[in-house]
Amino acid sequence: MNCFAGKKILLPSSGDNHAALAFALFGAKVTSADISERQLENAKVIADQWGLDIEFVCDNTMELSQIKDSTYDLVYTSNGTLSWIGDLLGMYRNIARVLKEDGYSVMYDLHPFNRPFTGEPWKEPQIRKSYQDIYPDLHWRVQDIVNANVMSGLQIKEMSELTAIDASFWYTYEELITKTEEETKDINDWKKNPMAVLPAWMVLISQKR
Repeated sequence: MNCFAGKKILLPSSGDNHAALAFALFGAKVTSADISERQLENAKVIADQWGLDIEFVCDNTMELSQIKDSTYDLVYTSNGTLSWIGDLLGMYRNIARVLKEDGYSVMYDLHPFNRPFTGEPWKEPQIRKSYQDIYPDLHWRVQDIVNANVMSGLQIKEMSELTAIDASFWYTYEELITKTEEETKDINDWKKNPMAVLPAWMVLISQKR
């Protein structure tokens, strides 16, 4: 059963729009919102080529001033969104505002436990900052994300902490294409790559009640 067909889904800070395109392919009524007009223009070219009807809106995720109240069944923020958000509470208050009653907010992003470390594979974790140092690099902690949801009137339903599943987590694309299978095959074994002991991703699902 396709649970996304006909659902209204908003993607603030849609970035590369991979998720927007995927939801549209599942038959959802997608609104892609981003502060970068160029990102939206590029995504519209792809959507038109694939015959996907996606609404593109230039808007600030912390304000969502172009988005009407109580409109969406799901608001989804994907990897990289939180690193651009200076007002976390403002973002979630506006997410709650634009959700329909019983609508869901789903966050998928880099797990905050990674941010104190340099993240170099195969090496012992090297600390570059305190976990408590939120600024100046917008290093939101788990408590900040959870509290912003709760203070916005969203009810936490489920949280998941996911491990990396392949070497693409540890390298840029340019680095990854230079690596052999032998060099990457055990990269997610924490006994060989100490950084793999940390969860890679955090997923938080909350609901407007």
